[in-house]
Amino acid sequence: MAKSSAKKWILNLLRIGVCVVGLYLVVRGVSWQDRAALPPPDGRVLFGEIREDDATDTFTVRPGGGEPLPPLPRTWPAVEGSTETRHADIHYGLRTVLREARIGLLVAALFVFAPGTFIQGKRFQWMLRAQEIQIGYWESLKLCYVGNFLNFAYAIGGTAGDMYKMYCIARHAQRKTESVMSVLLDRVAGLIGLVLLVGIMAMFTPKLAPFRWVLAAILGIGASAAFLYFWAPIRRRVPATLLDRVPKIDFLRKIDRTACNLVHHRQLTAGAILSTMLLQIFCTGSYVVAAGALGMKIGTLGRVFEYFAYFGTGWMITVIPISVQGAGAVELFYTEVFKPYGSVSQILCLALAVRVVQIVSSLPGGLLFLLGVHHLPTPQEMEDLEHESDPAGPD
Repeated sequence: MAKSSAKKWILNLLRIGVCVVGLYLVVRGVSWQDRAALPPPDGRVLFGEIREDDATDTFTVRPGGGEPLPPLPRTWPAVEGSTETRHADIHYGLRTVLREARIGLLVAALFVFAPGTFIQGKRFQWMLRAQEIQIGYWESLKLCYVGNFLNFAYAIGGTAGDMYKMYCIARHAQRKTESVMSVLLDRVAGLIGLVLLVGIMAMFTPKLAPFRWVLAAILGIGASAAFLYFWAPIRRRVPATLLDRVPKIDFLRKIDRTACNLVHHRQLTAGAILSTMLLQIFCTGSYVVAAGALGMKIGTLGRVFEYFAYFGTGWMITVIPISVQGAGAVELFYTEVFKPYGSVSQILCLALAVRVVQIVSSLPGGLLFLLGVHHLPTPQEMEDLEHESDPAGPD
């Protein structure tokens, strides 16, 4: 037990370390003032308050609150021997981003995000129904709200919300394995739906064309592996006597039965994956609204699809347990992919806005947790469920 606790502490310290290093690499590029780097042969770097004029394709710099400098062109002629034009590298500082942020749009992002949790509640209900675990929609929605809140409240552990949902469902159904697997498979369905959505967005985004084959390969390999696993002729050829020798085979058979139930209930499984795509349209759409509120360049529909793909990939990074809620790693990813559309200060504020939208949207779950008879399960309570009745599920 002591070794397990020490290992957990070491892993959490490593995750915090990744978080700190990632955030440091991002924050060091943030400036309080606006900055404009002029291309050669001028090559100057100007600091102050920047104002752009789209009509004349120029900008002005007011250094230190003094008189503004003469207007400067944003587009500069090509260097000798080249036909490519050059652009002034303009970065808005933190002061400008915060001063000009459109609060109304940031509030609107919360309302755009809100339907996502309601769809998540229906998806979770469908995943449980595929395991013959019947709960009402309102109960499923409460579990999702509380689970989302606990995942943020216990960010370092990162799984408090999932453990809570597993415990509540196991107590309701008296079937721990199926309950645990239902929560995990709900996550898997969400990930599959997100990968599909990112793939669709990449099809309409020329800039992401090189990644289309990567996404297609991931989906193709996953689909082929699932087909071979569930294909009856292959399953019949596995020797039963060999399986009986596998350690904890009864437990593994319950897991296998839980996975097979998803195949038997194809409509529920397909509905869960499609609902994830709809869920992400609302959730990721709210992040795009937040980007617009912070003055980032959006403009065309193709770029909106690009934003969707980037935010979706950022969510997938948070699933990888390399840092606390993906902090640091996601911000580094954002600074790279959103570099053409905003300054580091804007991108950092966007990453913060995304997290604030998620946290504020989960607060109803915190209220339910504090007012209800809900509590996080102790290790002993999870262990006790192993010894309670466990009726066999459907074959």
